[in-house]
Amino acid sequence: MQNFGKITNAFNGVLAEGLVTKDTNNKQMFKKYIKSIKENEALKTQFLVYNNIENKVETNEFKANLFLQENIALLNKFSREELLEANKKLAEPVLTESETSYPNQKLHEDIATLIFTEKNAKTIDVIVEATANIIDYMKNNTVKEVKEAIELPNSMLSTIMVEKYNEKYANLDESEKEVLKTLIDSDDEKKKEVYSSTIR
Repeated sequence: MQNFGKITNAFNGVLAEGLVTKDTNNKQMFKKYIKSIKENEALKTQFLVYNNIENKVETNEFKANLFLQENIALLNKFSREELLEANKKLAEPVLTESETSYPNQKLHEDIATLIFTEKNAKTIDVIVEATANIIDYMKNNTVKEVKEAIELPNSMLSTIMVEKYNEKYANLDESEKEVLKTLIDSDDEKKKEVYSSTIR
């Protein structure tokens, strides 16, 4: 298996399925994937290279090309056989023969092309095409913004607010409810008057 990005995508699917179905086997499989990446230098380097390229935003073509070449060069310390063997072991539990497309599949295939294609006169066009595709990706990529706020529709918010309000004020007696109603419905002067008469 050459395409490390495809393997990563498959494991992300396993994790998502495990979270949705609460399947502990899927969670354990994902933990083994993480452990394998941490313990195997070839896998760790591939993970970093794919992640660097996938998340890079660079409008300058020269810088994008240099960034790409330096990332691919990080893998030169491993033989093609080492990378393929590490990927094969990692992919065994998740990949099937069926081909399913996924986001960034073309990018991952182009990265794999640069990593595994031997440079010679016959492969120059393939390498140049993959390089150009990746540079175009980086030039058109956008910064991914992480939103931590959970956006709820107003109808749901109002329902939640009414429930919380009712919970909080359910134990009030009639006189307390009357005071609360007066405070909510009145102007500032009336609120001061109610406040001073109630406190004293």
